[in-house]
Amino acid sequence: MANFSAGVCPNCKEHLLLKQGLMFLVCPLCAENIAARESKEALEQIYEVPLALNENIAQVLRLEKKYGPQLPYQILLVLKSKFPHNEQIAFLT
Repeated sequence: MANFSAGVCPNCKEHLLLKQGLMFLVCPLCAENIAARESKEALEQIYEVPLALNENIAQVLRLEKKYGPQLPYQILLVLKSKFPHNEQIAFLT
């Protein structure tokens, strides 16, 4: 099974599921070429703000309804690395 990670299109802010080892991709929403590294960095910038943590957790739950469990799980792993002592994130993970 392929490993995945989460990302965000820097242009349109669409959440993306990235296959590990992928260098470049085309955003399915805005059709822009983006680097996978740039997409991961954009995601980390969005989810690293401590004041927006509750809203970010709510966003992850909304994404599960839209995309299924794989993308939200990858985002939760990013949140877990940023906020390792948060009980809500640990429970959801």
